[in-house]
Amino acid sequence: MDISVTRFRAQCLELIRQVESGGEVVEITRHGKTVARLTPPAGNTATRQRPWETLRGSGVLAMDPQESVWPCCHWMSTWCFGGSTRS
Repeated sequence: MDISVTRFRAQCLELIRQVESGGEVVEITRHGKTVARLTPPAGNTATRQRPWETLRGSGVLAMDPQESVWPCCHWMSTWCFGGSTRS
């Protein structure tokens, strides 16, 4: 879409929203010559995931969610009765 500088100045917020949502390029002209180009960012930021979001759902649970990481007797002897953590 080509638009004059004067018209762009009057409608810039609306045009930016259009480019952001639709991905259409707007060429801003002065006396028929292109002086600027409004383009959407590389890679649509609305659909781009954050790096940590790409890992979502990729993990594997290797044990029952109710299962303790430490055996109960080890945990009780070290934490409840002040036992040593060394074997």
